[in-house]
Amino acid sequence: MGRPQFSSQTNPSTTPHALAAALSDYPSALIEVTLERVIASSTFRRSQRQRDFLVHVVRVGLAGRHDQLKEVIIGLAVFGRLLRAYDPRRDPIVRVEAGRIHDKLARFYDG
Repeated sequence: MGRPQFSSQTNPSTTPHALAAALSDYPSALIEVTLERVIASSTFRRSQRQRDFLVHVVRVGLAGRHDQLKEVIIGLAVFGRLLRAYDPRRDPIVRVEAGRIHDKLARFYDG
């Protein structure tokens, strides 16, 4: 599987959608194998949270549930934020982690 095409201009807040769109070009079995290889790599080994985020986004994308790739939903599902207290404008965790994952994926595929 080649490197998914992400521009350095990709806004980290849209990375889950960009990833989901890139996934549609590949067989799901290949995506799952590649996902396992990525999350087992030294690039991602130290961050369970980033692995959880990446697995969540890929699997939701593979399931065709693109409407679930929203900042608030990811904040609740992956980062355990509480619906009544989570305000993405004040807690940018999803955008911050998306940016970090974007950078790590670039390093993984360039390395």
